[in-house]
Amino acid sequence: MAANGRKYGFSGSITGASTKSIVGITATTAVRPYVMDLMISSNATPADNSSEWWVLRFTVSATTCTVVTPALFDSGDPAAASVAWKNATGEPTYGAVPVLDIAHNQRATFRWVAAPGEEIIAPATAANGIGVQCQGVGGSGVVELCSVVFGE
Repeated sequence: MAANGRKYGFSGSITGASTKSIVGITATTAVRPYVMDLMISSNATPADNSSEWWVLRFTVSATTCTVVTPALFDSGDPAAASVAWKNATGEPTYGAVPVLDIAHNQRATFRWVAAPGEEIIAPATAANGIGVQCQGVGGSGVVELCSVVFGE
């Protein structure tokens, strides 16, 4: 992807639970959003709890979620054409194979940064996109945060 493309950031938080999506980006027919930076952390009282997160492609977006207005990295850019969302209660239709499989300990912060040209790219197809879904939590009440930087 072009290094000078438009860049946006947003975040979401949930109490981790199996097959619960924390954030996602839904494409339109006009743009191919791509994830370039992803961070998972917790602001809860430190404890030795673990969680597993999958970054997945979807073909049908979340049906019930909170739409987020992503922050512009360059204030001269237009608003994002993609739809950023968090805290899905109506899960997307995900593919079976994750692009990334992340094991996370609540006491640590995880960060993934794409090498140039290695971003996770969604097709320019309505309702398709990329989401981050919890696969399981070792411990109860683990509040997790996910910050995403994406481009168009």
